[in-house]
Amino acid sequence: MRNRLLQRVVVLGTTAYATLYFTGYLDDAARVLDHAAVTFGESTISPLTILKAAVATGLLFIGARSLTGNLGARIRANQGLSPSLRVLAVKILQVVLYSAALFIGLKAVGFDLTGLAFLSGAGGVGQGFGLQRWCRTSCRASSSCSTNR
Repeated sequence: MRNRLLQRVVVLGTTAYATLYFTGYLDDAARVLDHAAVTFGESTISPLTILKAAVATGLLFIGARSLTGNLGARIRANQGLSPSLRVLAVKILQVVLYSAALFIGLKAVGFDLTGLAFLSGAGGVGQGFGLQRWCRTSCRASSSCSTNR
């Protein structure tokens, strides 16, 4: 790992887990973390759930990064594609794999993703309105626009 902070967090977490496991206090620590849960309506969030989500999502991100690196190298080496199409394919691959890693990691620990679906729909509508406004203003500024002829 190149990131020193991330390296220290992983080493500290692994050391704490191994220490609790070998001393026999892992179940007690899990119970304490799960007991400190906070309830929001029907959802209950505990430090243990957050820790599991962080570990699962982190492992999936490592896998997505490795897969993106390998597949990205193969795409970039493909001479049958134009350079801009190669860059686009690699970027789309990154977005798909990292998004999948995030959603699978959150779903694996039991987070309900329906709220994210609502927010992403609202974000898409906002982007659509923003792009519509941008296209309208850039079209007015351009003399090559078909409405200005």
